[in-house]
Amino acid sequence: MRTGLLAVIFLFLERWRHYQALTQTSFRPQHHRLTQRAPPSALFATERTHTTRAVFLATCVASVTFPGHAFDGGVGGLGKTRPETGVLFFPGSSPFQNADGLVTAELVTAGASNQPYRVSFRTPWPLLPTTTGLESRDLQTSESAFVQVLENTPLPTSTANFATLVQNSVLASQGKFGAYGSPTDVKVKRLDSAVGTGLTYSVRFVALTPGQRESERQLLIRCVPIADSLVLLLAGTTRQRFATQQGTLRDIIDSLEVVPTPVRPLR
Repeated sequence: MRTGLLAVIFLFLERWRHYQALTQTSFRPQHHRLTQRAPPSALFATERTHTTRAVFLATCVASVTFPGHAFDGGVGGLGKTRPETGVLFFPGSSPFQNADGLVTAELVTAGASNQPYRVSFRTPWPLLPTTTGLESRDLQTSESAFVQVLENTPLPTSTANFATLVQNSVLASQGKFGAYGSPTDVKVKRLDSAVGTGLTYSVRFVALTPGQRESERQLLIRCVPIADSLVLLLAGTTRQRFATQQGTLRDIIDSLEVVPTPVRPLR
């Protein structure tokens, strides 16, 4: 507010000085002859010049104190635009989301089995219109959920084995979070699985933004095997927001279902 007041005062003083210059008498004696008043066009040009200058300077004064917000993009902004997620849609099918937030897609494995399967999960965020992956995102915050498929990969036999899988896919240069540099301080923890088959993990790491700023993030991941591949559903946000969003993220990954389907597209 103080900066705005200073800008108004500055503008007022500029206009007042110009007004005084215009109202000074033009009948100064010079050998008993009247001075010639400037034509209206000249006065208009002068006023326009002073006004433009005043507005420009006042704008500069008012704007220099606004804080700068460095980029700290969410999954979409921080992550790679077209990451290699391993998602292959079955020919003739397309993913969709119903009014209750249930996302359903029919995929096919890239391995020798060439197995069609149906993936579904429930999310409160909209499904993104993309042909390269399966992702939903909160467009107002940094929360998102997406599917990663690892071909020719069985269920991990240990936490260390799973950490290697994640670092070679999601956190790699071709993955969602390794586009701008290798994530650091990676911590992987196995969690109790609440439903069905598969394994559940928590992954913390520090990623880099396009501006090379560090961004602490945390993911919840559930992995389920299908034929000779492994399907991962990852839901995450920034480390600062994780505590308040953990329940929602856990509900999302626990809703994952992976079911083999006949060789036909989804109708």
